[in-house]
Amino acid sequence: MLGNEKILIHFNLSLALMMGQLVFVSSSDAHRNQAACKAVAVLLHFLFMASFSWMLVEGIALYLCCTKGIFNHRDMRVKYILLGWGLPLLIVIISVAARTPEYGNGPQYRCEGLIWAFMGPMLVVVLKAHMRNNIIGTIKNILRLFEVRY
Repeated sequence: MLGNEKILIHFNLSLALMMGQLVFVSSSDAHRNQAACKAVAVLLHFLFMASFSWMLVEGIALYLCCTKGIFNHRDMRVKYILLGWGLPLLIVIISVAARTPEYGNGPQYRCEGLIWAFMGPMLVVVLKAHMRNNIIGTIKNILRLFEVRY
């Protein structure tokens, strides 16, 4: 069962990265047309945001794998798909709705999107993983102080 989840997660992560790279490589002339530039900016925002979401899903799946003996987890594939593709879609829809003119409207139509609509959620994922690692390290250090074997 976990093997199927692992394959699902890695397939979707690879798909998001591959499609993002294909859009990026094939969009060299998008700056000539403002509508194409906006479309490329929105697609890149969504696909690379989805990549980070799938990395978050992979971390959640790994955590649940480690706690499987302690807690009973049921099939999470539908929730993983909703989080991996749905969260980035929601972020991009809100960003586009809030600031449509700013997509692809930088100097010389450089396809600049809203930087914090991408960087904000990405930093949350990175900081969440970092805080979790610090908490685990702190617990291990406390256990070492009291010479508790783990």
